[in-house]
Amino acid sequence: MRFLQLAGVVLSLLTLPLNSQFSNATIYNHGDYSTAALTTLSLIQNLTQSLVDAKQTPMNSSQAIMGQLKQIQAHLDIVGASGFGYAFQDKIVELYDQDIFVANTQYLLNQVSASHVAYILNLFNMEDQTQGCAAKFQSAYDTLTLSFSKLQYFFTYQYVGDFDTLQKGFYDTCAQNVCQQALDTLVAMISGDGNNCDLPQTVYDGQYKQSPVNHQGDRDKMAMINGFAFDLALIALSVQVGYTAMPMYQTYQPWINLQSNYLRQLEGGINRILQFDQATQINSNVIWNAQRNMNSFVKYTVTETMNETIISKVAQDYLTNLTPTYRWMVYTYTSVQHTPQNAWKCDQSCFVTLNVPGIDNANFNILVIGVPFSAVGNSTLLKSFTVQRTIDAYSDANEITTLLYKENSCLSGAFATYGGHIVSAWSSNAIDFLGNGLNVLTGIANTKGVLTLWAIQGSGQCRQVYE
Repeated sequence: MRFLQLAGVVLSLLTLPLNSQFSNATIYNHGDYSTAALTTLSLIQNLTQSLVDAKQTPMNSSQAIMGQLKQIQAHLDIVGASGFGYAFQDKIVELYDQDIFVANTQYLLNQVSASHVAYILNLFNMEDQTQGCAAKFQSAYDTLTLSFSKLQYFFTYQYVGDFDTLQKGFYDTCAQNVCQQALDTLVAMISGDGNNCDLPQTVYDGQYKQSPVNHQGDRDKMAMINGFAFDLALIALSVQVGYTAMPMYQTYQPWINLQSNYLRQLEGGINRILQFDQATQINSNVIWNAQRNMNSFVKYTVTETMNETIISKVAQDYLTNLTPTYRWMVYTYTSVQHTPQNAWKCDQSCFVTLNVPGIDNANFNILVIGVPFSAVGNSTLLKSFTVQRTIDAYSDANEITTLLYKENSCLSGAFATYGGHIVSAWSSNAIDFLGNGLNVLTGIANTKGVLTLWAIQGSGQCRQVYE
């Protein structure tokens, strides 16, 4: 695998402010191409910086990356102008700062490329439906990074070396349409036009067949990988425009033509990335993804040396790392006879993972409740006369949970264990929520078990409060 080299230059991490917004009419009518080029170079650098920041502090990093993509979305009609800047280096005085942008972007990209490329290759290689996609991505990446490194080398040494030779060194890396092929591969993968090589869908789906596991719906990881691929596509477009325009000095047509040719795919690609990001935040998807991910958590993380307290803690930490905007409350429990019985009803806010081996040959079940941290508990409902009346009227846990859930439209969920001594432990998030939106009753009626109720404040049809 070929990685970016810094060509021995001392790089100043300068971030220039974005220039004013542009439209096609403004640029094409007034010929402000150099400003458009610098704006785009700045946008690419800022996106790359957000990827570096995300690698260093991954939790909740998706917000910053999506913010940078939305900035680029507002300038999609000029993103090819950066390549115009490459081609006209030293021809227009306003472009003297472009070498700093290129050097900074390459320096930043080098910090994330190894891990992100490895992740994409691993994901494609492990997924049956994406055979051949890893090789396509690797080829595009190798071509692009070689070309971009030659471009940066040209900018660094053009004043002390032979200008024409250095420029030709960059130009030759794109000969025989290899840069255009790399560009086509990347935009097709992002936009979903690459047949089975659909990167946003593949990253969202995850992979569970072997370790390491790629988690479904991991928003921060998705943002990093999709943002990285889109960053490479923008650089590929810039390189191709520069390559096309170099032999045609004093004309702006090459970058305008290429910009027009790829605009639809770039728009489709960035829209799909933003849509998948939105999908990870829909409550029903959050709970579904968490339930599927718990299967891998049980398989690869839970060991037979763990007791109920440890399992509850590590499960809470695991789910919080995947979706930090949710309060994950975990209840790990069993019975001495290893035959626990339970009943639960919930509004897409809970699930139970059954038969998890633990310490001393214990057989644990794991209840997971997930609600947004922004949700406010409905303690008034939990203490209401209707709830207590239902509890007093029935001794069967199934009847209690079903009737409580049916009769109280604002009750988010009900869960009960019964039939024998229960060994159990709640995670810290649940303990913090007790008395607010979570109520745990022990020794209810004749069940000799535990009843757990939770409720979130809402208006109208309360069970659609998250949607």
